[in-house]
Amino acid sequence: MEPIRQALETASSSNTARSTPQPLEPRHEALLLALWKRMTQLYGHKWSSQHALYDSEADEIAGCYSEDFMLWAKKTQDLSEMAWRRGMNYVEYRNQEAARQGEIDSWPPNYAEFVGMCIPAPGEHIFRAFEPPKLPNKTAQERSRVVGRQTLDSLKSLFAETAE
Repeated sequence: MEPIRQALETASSSNTARSTPQPLEPRHEALLLALWKRMTQLYGHKWSSQHALYDSEADEIAGCYSEDFMLWAKKTQDLSEMAWRRGMNYVEYRNQEAARQGEIDSWPPNYAEFVGMCIPAPGEHIFRAFEPPKLPNKTAQERSRVVGRQTLDSLKSLFAETAE
């Protein structure tokens, strides 16, 4: 009976701890709010029904984010802006691919999936993207041929004079 009482006390103390607004680093909070907005745009009710920004109206008035929002905040706090960009691009790509393949029931990622989308695949950072080869410039090639012929003719003339 003792473990159950401790679990209940822990749960009730965590609820009272949430009665004050949770401080978040401003940039991280802005990224999370942008994520929440974009996920709502992409997934609509599928996102908003599972991931409320506030647990109640009282929490909204007090400025206390939902437990789910704070979990995402905790799990994404160490992501760089590049990682956030990669994750959001991947979420949109995944949505576009699902639509392209006729899958209309794509579901939003949970925090673990999203963090996985943000982290580069092993070895991805080792390789740099190379510029695609450019088409040859015909004018420059022709100029190079003319200069080459002139140089060759001048060299031939050097040998022609010494042979006499």
